[in-house]
Amino acid sequence: MARRKKAEEEEVEDEDEEVYHVEVITKARVSDDGDWEYLVKWAGYGSDADSWEPAENVKQCDRLLRSFWKHVGTDDNDYPIGFEIPAREEWINKEKKYFADTFFVPSAKKVEKEVKKKPVSVCLF
Repeated sequence: MARRKKAEEEEVEDEDEEVYHVEVITKARVSDDGDWEYLVKWAGYGSDADSWEPAENVKQCDRLLRSFWKHVGTDDNDYPIGFEIPAREEWINKEKKYFADTFFVPSAKKVEKEVKKKPVSVCLF
């Protein structure tokens, strides 16, 4: 079972890694391992490319994670595997606007050109 918690802050940088930009987190759920994972909307891609990512892959999105957990609330409860916490549509739209107003949104083709070896998510927040 997982507890709601703040993500640890740590930078991930490796020249051999593929770079994607996190536009917004739309949900969190408890993984089979009992840890939190996040449904990520990738910048420059449609919702069909959204994917569940382990906390490790989005830990550099500190501002976005803090905002998500502030929005949905935190507590000391344990949650069963598969439990999901969705963000409300108005919060998602606010975060998408923040991203668009604050950061350059690369097109999918430009992001594909940045492909190197192994994927990693990058949050510009």
